[in-house]
Amino acid sequence: GEWAVDAGARSLAIEADGDLWAACRDANTLVELGPDGTRKRTVPTGPLPFDLAIDEEGRIWFATEGDGNLHLYVP
Repeated sequence: GEWAVDAGARSLAIEADGDLWAACRDANTLVELGPDGTRKRTVPTGPLPFDLAIDEEGRIWFATEGDGNLHLYVP
């Protein structure tokens, strides 16, 4: 299937419950999709989110391109 996220999706990560997160560089957002592809949440990030990871506590860590920063989002 094909699931819609925001422009410039650069990185994906899957939570233990099956939800998928995408870092969308061009839209400056993180997008959460349910296992069926339903959009659950859109989180504004500031400039150029590029890569993301989910830790064992379910927190979303993401890097932003060009500034050398890591950010934390707690759902």
